[in-house]
Amino acid sequence: MTRTRLSQILAVAVFSLGGSWGMLLLLRRQGVHLPPVHVAQILVIAALAVGVTWAGLTVRAYLRGRRPTLSGTAAARIAVFAKASCLGGALFTGWYGAQVVLALENVAIESQADRAWWAGGAVIASIVLTICGYIAEGHCQLPPDDGEKEQRLPRGSVPEV
Repeated sequence: MTRTRLSQILAVAVFSLGGSWGMLLLLRRQGVHLPPVHVAQILVIAALAVGVTWAGLTVRAYLRGRRPTLSGTAAARIAVFAKASCLGGALFTGWYGAQVVLALENVAIESQADRAWWAGGAVIASIVLTICGYIAEGHCQLPPDDGEKEQRLPRGSVPEV
């Protein structure tokens, strides 16, 4: 598994924002309104950020020799959790960002102003989740071997014998 690139995170957030905005705009034109964003949604995203941070620090402690009881399977699961949190946070950023954009169009209406504030809080929590997942994913990388360095060959080339 390769580390998530910043361009991937940005692409997920931008495409999520655009797709969500278009879908929400179509729904609004058909008279469908989403339920309001609740504080519980923000708290769940924040709890995920705390959980992925704690898990990433557990792997970091293991790699530094301070936690010898962590299994390789658990470390791999934490790495997957970190990657999923990173990309999921970007996805949530786009979803709630689209809600902010649509709510700002009618900010004079009290319910839309409330939606803009709560969705803005969810955007911030989602960005924090993305950052925490990215950092935890970095903690899950194995350090390079100190032994014999493997020479990298360009793609398509054949090593000399």
